[in-house]
Amino acid sequence: MLVGAGAFFASTASTQAPEVSTTSAESNGATASTPSAPSPSPNANVALPRALVLVDAPGADAFFPAFGHEVVATALLERGFSVVPPQVAASVLRADGRDPQVCLASAPCRREVASSVGAVTLVVLRLRPDPDDTRRANSALELSHAPFEALAAMGDAAGDALALGDAWRAQVARIDRAQAPCRVVLRSELAVEATLDGRVLPSSVPPGAHAVELRASGRAPWRGRLVCAGGEGIEVKVR
Repeated sequence: MLVGAGAFFASTASTQAPEVSTTSAESNGATASTPSAPSPSPNANVALPRALVLVDAPGADAFFPAFGHEVVATALLERGFSVVPPQVAASVLRADGRDPQVCLASAPCRREVASSVGAVTLVVLRLRPDPDDTRRANSALELSHAPFEALAAMGDAAGDALALGDAWRAQVARIDRAQAPCRVVLRSELAVEATLDGRVLPSSVPPGAHAVELRASGRAPWRGRLVCAGGEGIEVKVR
């Protein structure tokens, strides 16, 4: 949601002000008819918060990693996230010869991997097979939101596939989507300089209200608030 007052980039050389509209993945309404009253409108191109599920399972056979990704991804979909497909997740983690365990231990590497697929939420499932019973495994689920500085423990589990599936669903159910950052897309017919809280507008912003300033050559600046709530995607169109 984008909130502000006054003409948006009102031109100093023309009496016709440019139009602005904001789009939210979960909001309803119509595109703004005047620049002084921007309002959200539905747009399928603005995605719900995107989650990347990475499975760290050295020594495990193919079943447990595939099963784990499917269960966790399905639970995230039920929580209102979109999820990166498993084949894409596996390829980006190993791109450029990365060592998955080394990458997951590094905030810059986690950030690079998640950003490369447009994810604002990262879920890491660590699996270790039971050395005495191949039908059982031990697991730990971890969570991080952009900018992916740290991984928070969501819980441990042990057992066969049935027990692990139940544990993972319960752990994902505790993820609060309201804490997910919002992906922001700026689309403009003008060359626009956009800042958020005094810094260059990032591709994702944390929950809450933020000060936004937009500038273009020959236009009056516009200042307002961008409100991130529920991890919804936000698209700002300027023309």
